[in-house]
Amino acid sequence: MIDYTLFKDKLDDVESNNNYNADNGIAFGRYQFIASTIDFVASQLLRIPVPSISDFKNNPALQDEFFYAYAKYLDKRLSLNGSKNHLGEVVTGKTNNITAKINEYGLLAGAWLGGDGGVYDLLMRNIDHDDGNKFISDYVAYFSSIFSNDEKKKLPDSDACNNLYAISNKIAIEQSLNVINAEVEKIKKWLK
Repeated sequence: MIDYTLFKDKLDDVESNNNYNADNGIAFGRYQFIASTIDFVASQLLRIPVPSISDFKNNPALQDEFFYAYAKYLDKRLSLNGSKNHLGEVVTGKTNNITAKINEYGLLAGAWLGGDGGVYDLLMRNIDHDDGNKFISDYVAYFSSIFSNDEKKKLPDSDACNNLYAISNKIAIEQSLNVINAEVEKIKKWLK
């Protein structure tokens, strides 16, 4: 059984470096919800009015409430789609090269990144989706490794979490710069 609070405290290290105001232009808050997930959690799981991105980012209690609702939803979906039948199998992250036996924490982290369908694709179809920065297998392997055996005692060192966060930010910045450079080139051609 997953200790959602323990998972939350490790997920936010990787997702936002514990920053409730985190905003990369696509995902928001401490747990890096995208706008469509904020809408889904508010309207379908919590049955409350959908908050604005600003209201969401400025309300830590609301972000925590969204975390618990969405984590429990994903955990249930992973049971229903057969992903939990793969507990104990070995997975290796595509870019982080971490190898670990799959556990519930790894599955939930993978679903956090790419949805329960993304985890299903990884396990049943060998299709490893990514969000432009990280692959589902990276999350499944990393979180399975840090929560292996006695998950309440074995915690990741903060350097590993900060390193994964720094790599993700570097990739996002590089992608943004590529888009900006392409736009600058278009403007230069237009001005000629």
